[in-house]
Order: sequence, then C-alpha cells, then structure tokens
Amino acid sequence: MTFHYTAGPSSQTAEQVAAYQTSEAARAQTGNGTPFPGLAYTLFVEDDGRVVLAWPLTTRVWHSAAVVAGKARNATHIGICYAGNVAPLPAQMTGLANALAWCERQLGRHLIAEGHGWVYSTACPGSTSHGWVPLVVSLSGR
Repeated sequence: MTFHYTAGPSSQTAEQVAAYQTSEAARAQTGNGTPFPGLAYTLFVEDDGRVVLAWPLTTRVWHSAAVVAGKARNATHIGICYAGNVAPLPAQMTGLANALAWCERQLGRHLIAEGHGWVYSTACPGSTSHGWVPLVVSLSGR
C-alpha cells in the first residue's frame, strides 16, 4: 500500500484529479508521452473522508515510478491518494484507514503501508507522513 497526496487543495475531488490526469497537461508526468488513461490511483480519499474506488484491485495502475529490489511498485503495491498538500485531514485519516482495511479484507492479508517518498525521490505525501502513516494503520483496526 503506497500513500500519495495530490499536492493541491484538499477540496479536490477524485473526478477533478482524474480530469487533470487524463488531460494533455499531464502528458509530461506519465513518462511515456501520453496522458494517464484514468485516475492514477486505485483508491482516492476526498476531504470529507469519502473513499472512491477508481479501479478494481486486479487492475494495475500507474501511481509510482519506484522500483525497489527489482520490483515495480505499480506491480506490487496499491496506490491510495488523498486530496491535499499536507498531512491528511482528520476525516481523511479515517478514510485512509477504511481504505486500507477494505483492501486487506479483499486480499485476505495485512499490507505493508508506506509513503510514496519513502522509497522514491519525491516529497509525496509530505514530510509528516512517517508520523501519520502508522496512525492510519492503527486506525484500520490492526
């Protein structure tokens, strides 16, 4: 499980982020010269904590260019993004925990949770993520 943020306002919706990511403006961010085919995350948490399932867990989505120990994070991790440019809002913390718990129930196992920038050179999901990611795991019921 890799957590991401939008690096934008917490008021952004999953629809708005998907509209941007599928636009020509996002072409340079994909690394292959095309816009994203859809939202780049499996799940998205809006400012009120609402969790949006954008793709089935069986669909590989582009959420990270990180490759660790020869394995691409896109192939081994589920990408969950929340709207914002700082630590998640309280409602988003609950939404992230619910999303993590749902994924674990679907897969029948616990998942390792990390911030995107923990394994890849990026500020995402913020400098405070080492503090709040363990809290999300705790809130998920583990």
